[in-house]
Amino acid sequence: MLICDKWYFIGLKGVNEYNYFMDFKNVLNFLVSEFSKKDIDFALVGGLAVSVYTQPRMTQDIDLMILLSDFNKAKNILEKAGYNLEYLSKDIATFISKAALMGRIDFQLAHRKYAVSMIKRAENFELFLNLKVKILSPEDIIGLKVQAYNNDPHRYHKDMADIQELLKSERCKDLGLVEEYFRIFDRLNDFQRLVKELNINYENKKKKE
Repeated sequence: MLICDKWYFIGLKGVNEYNYFMDFKNVLNFLVSEFSKKDIDFALVGGLAVSVYTQPRMTQDIDLMILLSDFNKAKNILEKAGYNLEYLSKDIATFISKAALMGRIDFQLAHRKYAVSMIKRAENFELFLNLKVKILSPEDIIGLKVQAYNNDPHRYHKDMADIQELLKSERCKDLGLVEEYFRIFDRLNDFQRLVKELNINYENKKKKE
């Protein structure tokens, strides 16, 4: 499935006042090529991933999920390519290049069972002509967004808008998993409201055990 043959470059002022116009296609080509050489499994999780299941949207960077155990290999590849590690925690890493077209890459570092399972479930899409990239399922992207707005209430409206669009996607087929994510963060009321507002047939979209 070919998603698009061109993404518009987005210009913005980034961390440390780097100005860039990121070339998503070339950066993803680089990541797929170099990460495969080191057996680094990864999947898109951010704005580009949401666009695959909904409408194309403006985005300013690339968001990926990799296994925490693969981080050092990924770090070596990116630093050799001119990226600087700007932020690192147990769960998140941010790399930024001073080269305009290479832009910014944010990593979510999977080490808990739910996140590791997300990478395993991710499927390949032909995001650009002759360039296939693994992308998290819409259910798993919803799970990350529930976590995000639960941790940062200021994100609620933006993330909820994305969740609504992802729930409408024909590829979102496992409402049982979606419900589980809302339950983990004690947000079942949000889930029940969405099902009602979007007039979703819960039983038909709940994966059969």
